[in-house]
Amino acid sequence: MLCQNIPPLFPQPQRIVGQAGQEAGAPAVALATKDGRTMAEIYIPPDASDMEKLAAQVIAAAVENAAGIRLPLRYFYGPPVEPEAASARPLPIRIGECARPFITPELGEPLVEAGCTSQAEAYVLDISSGGINLKGMGGSGTYYAAQTLAQLLSCDGMTVWAPAVTVWDWPDLKERGLYVESKWGPDLMRLEDWQHLIDEMAALKMNLLGVGTYGCWRIQYDGRLTEFLLTPFKKFPDLRTEKTITYYSGKSGGWRSLTYLPAMFVGDFFGEVVAYGKKRNVTVRPHFNSLGHNTLIPRLYPETSAKDAHGRAKGYSFCLSNPRTVEIMLQLLGETVERYLLPHGVDHIHLGLDEVWPIMGGYMHDPHQRVDPWCECPSCRQADMNQLFLDYLFRLLQGLKDIGIRHITVWHDQLERMGLLNEEFVRRLEERGLKENLILNWWCYKAEPFTTIKPELGLRRRVTPMGGYFFWSALRNHLVNIERMSRLGAAQGAEGIEAYSAYDPAFDNHHRLLADCGWNLKAVEGLPAWEEKYARSIFGPQWWQEGLEAMRALDELSAITSTTAPLVHVLDAYVYNYVDPNQPYPRQYPKEVMKRLLTEKELKEKLAHRADIAAKATAGLTALASRPVNRPEAVLQYLAEAKRTEGLVQIFIHILAAYEAYEKARQAAGAASQAGAASQPGDAAQAGAATDVAALLKEAEQHIAEALRYQHEVALVFEMIKPHYLVPHTMRNWSAVLPFLHEVRLIIRTAMETAEYLALPFADVDGSSGV
Repeated sequence: MLCQNIPPLFPQPQRIVGQAGQEAGAPAVALATKDGRTMAEIYIPPDASDMEKLAAQVIAAAVENAAGIRLPLRYFYGPPVEPEAASARPLPIRIGECARPFITPELGEPLVEAGCTSQAEAYVLDISSGGINLKGMGGSGTYYAAQTLAQLLSCDGMTVWAPAVTVWDWPDLKERGLYVESKWGPDLMRLEDWQHLIDEMAALKMNLLGVGTYGCWRIQYDGRLTEFLLTPFKKFPDLRTEKTITYYSGKSGGWRSLTYLPAMFVGDFFGEVVAYGKKRNVTVRPHFNSLGHNTLIPRLYPETSAKDAHGRAKGYSFCLSNPRTVEIMLQLLGETVERYLLPHGVDHIHLGLDEVWPIMGGYMHDPHQRVDPWCECPSCRQADMNQLFLDYLFRLLQGLKDIGIRHITVWHDQLERMGLLNEEFVRRLEERGLKENLILNWWCYKAEPFTTIKPELGLRRRVTPMGGYFFWSALRNHLVNIERMSRLGAAQGAEGIEAYSAYDPAFDNHHRLLADCGWNLKAVEGLPAWEEKYARSIFGPQWWQEGLEAMRALDELSAITSTTAPLVHVLDAYVYNYVDPNQPYPRQYPKEVMKRLLTEKELKEKLAHRADIAAKATAGLTALASRPVNRPEAVLQYLAEAKRTEGLVQIFIHILAAYEAYEKARQAAGAASQAGAASQPGDAAQAGAATDVAALLKEAEQHIAEALRYQHEVALVFEMIKPHYLVPHTMRNWSAVLPFLHEVRLIIRTAMETAEYLALPFADVDGSSGV
């Protein structure tokens, strides 16, 4: 059989050649059939390494997933099978050291030419009628060869085939991965959810997973500080972050309240996540923040807290002149290292240190008060703030290095903001022997990133784009940010790329672009071409054009470069959970939105335009969801996102329409009342006016019913499709409009039943939201 084309691969290999000379039309070899026949066997050495065993499992699982039958696994003892006898035997799939005798010098030459024979992740994959050989320069390379083979497999309806190609492959960047923030959603992920994430990352040849284990933010929900701690501390058992999320469930038809501690905290399984990643060439590294994004520790241990001018603990940031501050931090970090990292051979950690700036929303009793992060105690006031910051950083770096941590990451922004990223900083690192231990993560989530990551300083650097984060609100597309940050990093010698993210299957395209950019950037010839590749991968050769059209409609409402997307996010509840200096707190959602829609008349027309685009995306993806596409689970995720965006826009279109109908009814009722005083009982005009008023009120009620229908339908879709750990917070955000809709409906029904026209609940809201 001829393999007509190679399927889209993520990441794209550096070099792939078919035996016919090109990718298209390459011969193919059969591995198994759906009626239970196996035409291939997997061979591993008797003393196979863990990576070789995992490689065998990857291939066996891929064939089983396609054909429903598992290939036999055998030990290879040699000598090689003679060519004459080989034709009578099942096709051998030789893994790792088994393949070494079959990798000729000619086959290995491209890796030599590329200068990557010392890279453990480099590999050769050779597929022919004589066998399939997978050999990496290290165990991780063999494992990655298996991942490529798994993606190359195809099924023609009965038989599972592998194209007869040779692949030479190696990574552009040393480190490629995700940083999963400590927020709602990740805090509900169970051990198996983290393992599933690691498996997906490994399949994309990502090798770095940052896990936010401590981070804090200002007040956002229920008047409470947003604090997350994902690991328990034996020395500090009072450090814990219980949460309560209340939301409306479309499935149950009622409100639910979930009170919980993070799943990782309760199960204390972070070490198991680290170990699981280690076996799959994914370094799992904790992110433990301080100074900025830090309220829990200074609240519970006020001696560490930054003080105000009267010596009172602010409950935000640290006093950097108090020795107890560094002592407690090193105890916390030391317990993390000793319990979770060193037992599994991991010597990486992230200290955060970003966004150390004044915040509003730091105090539940006075949310509008501005809280400065810098301590005002006498010792701190007399010291140089920059020097205090650097001393704090150096002491943490040294303390971690002393206990075996060799790779210590911090965010770049605070050092840059304070003017500290200069040659003097580098000199001081060198004096302390810390220069090779520090890694700066340069982060930017905008379409146009900064122009430099300061390679001239000679510091280790990664770039951090946005890999998909705001799963609880309308979809945001940051693909352009990933591509541009990747090119910046590659051009200026970054050693890795690590995207800021949450783990939502709807961010699949972000993760796959990230994989391509980190592994083989030159294969990403531009975002439009890459989006076509992605559409081919999920919709298949028959439906990819329709899929691409639907995805581009969704992009128009979500891409950070789109001019239509901002209005969608103005409608979303999330931004109204933040303290605004010009608005009372708690914020009045969706009343602020309605006031803006009523005062900026052109927005009504813009809403209709957004609704048309969303309907196009929804209709296209709905049709594709019922077709035999390559990845139906991905199509359902994007369909859910399209429905959420369409539902959000339609809810406000119907609220506006209900408002207009209600106001007309109120005015008509007033006019009829005045006219009625001057007319005779039973007057036809008076009866007609009453009929008109009743019709307008009915119209208003129907619009609110439609808004409620959209809200309910989206809730049902998300509860059915989204992973369990994303549902509560997603539904909390989506439920925020419900009390308002019920209040408006009650007012309309009151008018229908009593002719009493109460004011709708947004007439008194200041429209200057600043959103």
